[in-house]
This record gives sequence, structure tokens and C-alpha cells, in this order.
Amino acid sequence: MSDTTGCPVSRFKKALYHFLQTLPDEPPIPGYMAYYRVASNSVPDQMALLKRDFLTGSSGGPPQL
Repeated sequence: MSDTTGCPVSRFKKALYHFLQTLPDEPPIPGYMAYYRVASNSVPDQMALLKRDFLTGSSGGPPQL
């Protein structure tokens, strides 16, 4: 997210909206998926997942066996 210090509220909201659009929406639904990549759908967990994927070159998804 870009630096929004001292900016108008409308600019902050727009930057926040665009930032949140980059996060995956992977809520854990019992019985829907046998494999979860993160413990929860929280912003910190999803950010950690994106960072881990970036550092490892992963494109996401379950591991290929």
C-alpha cells in the first residue's frame, strides 16, 4: 500500500480498497476443502501467505504430488 500519511480520507479509502483486492479470499469451510494454505482468512494470515508464495516462487494452490 502506498504512503497515505496526511492524505484525504477518500484517497486512503481508495488505496485500502485496492490493497484488500490483492489478498486472496480463502475462508476455511469445513468439508469444502481437504487442504488449507493458511490457518484463517485474516488479513495478517493472508499477507503472510502472499509473502511466502512470493519468496518461494509458488503460484498458490495445494502441493502437487
